[in-house]
This record gives sequence, C-alpha cells and structure tokens, in this order.
Amino acid sequence: MSLLGVFVLVHVFTAVLPPKDADVEEEEYYHVLGLESLKQRATHDDIKKAYRKISLALHPDKIAQRGGNAEEAAARYEKVQQAYSVLQDKKERQKYHSVNCSPKRYQFVYQQGWMHPMTILENVTRASCFDKFRLVILVFLFLCALLLQPILLAAKVNAEFGTSAKGTDHLNQLQQVDWVIIWIPYWILFGCYMLLQLAVFSWTRQRDVLMDFLSNVCW
Repeated sequence: MSLLGVFVLVHVFTAVLPPKDADVEEEEYYHVLGLESLKQRATHDDIKKAYRKISLALHPDKIAQRGGNAEEAAARYEKVQQAYSVLQDKKERQKYHSVNCSPKRYQFVYQQGWMHPMTILENVTRASCFDKFRLVILVFLFLCALLLQPILLAAKVNAEFGTSAKGTDHLNQLQQVDWVIIWIPYWILFGCYMLLQLAVFSWTRQRDVLMDFLSNVCW
C-alpha cells in the first residue's frame, strides 16, 4: 500500500482499522523485546541484544529441559521472532511506526488484511462511535461530490445544445452559468487530494528525518 493510502487509513478512515482497545491483547513489538522504555530511540544493537537475550531464555528446547510450559514458551518465542523480524529491518520498522506502533494495524495494513471485506466489517463494528460517524460522513460527502459532477455536466450540456422551447427557462439559466462553476465538485475532490499529498509529504518528511537522524547517530 502506498504512503498516501496508509496516511488516509490511519488519520482519516480510522474506523476500518483494528480498534485500539484490541491492542491490549497483543503487546507492542518493543514491549515484546523489553525495549518499551526506548522505542524510537532503540538502536540496531539494542534490538539485537534484546532479541538474543530473550530468545535464549524462551527457546522451547531450554524451557522443556527446565520442565516449563513448552506450549506457552513456544507462543512467546514466536512473538519474539515476529517482533525482531520487523524492528531489525529499517524499512519495516518505519512502516511499523507509520501505524503508531500497533502490531494489529501493522499486520492489517502491510500484510493485506485490508483486502478482506469481512475483516473490515468486523473492524468497523468494533470501532468507536466517533470513528464510525466520521466514516459515514466522509463517504457520504465523497459520493455526493462524485455523483454531482456528472449530473452538472449533463445538465450543462443539455442546456447548451438542447432545443429551446417553452418552459425551458431553467435551461437558459444554466447556459449563463460558467463552466468553471460546473466543475466545482471536481475542484473540491482535486483540492482534497492535493491536501492529502501535502500532509503525507510533511508526515513522511518528519518521520524520515527522525529515522535518518537515529540511523546516522546510533546505527
């Protein structure tokens, strides 16, 4: 998914994402590796050291030798592997931060969870009332602007090239309307698109500057 799509999902259509309260059931990747106090400040060496320490302590074979719960240790070990695979890769780590360090949202956005309609429906039903209301309003406004444009164009063309007859005063009024006004819904949609592009540029620029600074200083 493009950066624009991720930005729109995270900051506009939040209702289609896994709700935040669901993240309580799944730890953040930094917390899985014991780096919750560092997060963005964690260096590549910090992540590698934390992974080695925890993976050795939770390895299923060692847990079985000590008489521990092998199934529980295996599940925990799998989480550690998943967290490390994301955080040790610079690009994947940036993607993880783009969804506000939410494992469920990271998997939803970057592992094509958004392609499953039933998953989206489930997320919407569990979303907050505010996010649901915002989603409905935005979709309604978008459809209105999208459908209004061809209606205005058809009416204007009919007024310009239609035959004049009695009772067609409304056509004469449309003839006097400038074409620029007819295209207003399109200009609104285009303006929203450009604003989103500017917001994504500012968002990614700030994020990239921070990550480049951390990589240059610490990595």
